[in-house]
Amino acid sequence: MKKALFAATIFLAACQTPKTAAPVKELTPLEKVQVVYPGTTAEELGVGKALYAKQCITCHGFEEPARYSMQKWDHILPEMVEKANKYKEANITDQEFILLRKYVISELK
Repeated sequence: MKKALFAATIFLAACQTPKTAAPVKELTPLEKVQVVYPGTTAEELGVGKALYAKQCITCHGFEEPARYSMQKWDHILPEMVEKANKYKEANITDQEFILLRKYVISELK
């Protein structure tokens, strides 16, 4: 009897469908930024993208922001903004710096 009960338990366990984790929802570019900067708008990302095109691409060519990690960008952006303001007289404001950072975050993988 014990063997039959054990066999039935094994059989029923084998018939169960495996539990799989629910698929992880991939965040949209705007949602990625809103994790760090709640309240960010799509318009702000557009302005940040335009600043990236105007201030960064003109010297460096187009580089995918996803090429670097956010930790790397947190080193690159302040340094490049300082250089652009000093040598190109770009006059990138603190607010524009934040818009650039938001755009970069939105493009990270």
